[in-house]
Amino acid sequence: MIVICRTMIAKEGNEDEVTAILVQLAVHSTAEPGNEMFLIHHSTTEPRRFLIYEQYDAQDSFNFHLTSPHFDKYFKNELPPLLETQDGGMYELIRLPE
Repeated sequence: MIVICRTMIAKEGNEDEVTAILVQLAVHSTAEPGNEMFLIHHSTTEPRRFLIYEQYDAQDSFNFHLTSPHFDKYFKNELPPLLETQDGGMYELIRLPE
């Protein structure tokens, strides 16, 4: 399982627009084969901060996501001008022993 965790800080006054774009990205992404989860979190103490949590069943599924038209539209084109910063990484799940 591949996990993507990303934080974003919207530029002042762009919080609602960032939210709307992230919702559209999540709607399309959760319809992809291999996407197991796409969660959008909004900070309760910092109104411009967002946390995105995604799960994919395999690297191939995540690679498919990266080449999708909605990834280009929302993540690569529409979000960057609205963000002050963004950072994230890819993780693998550590399974607990049974």
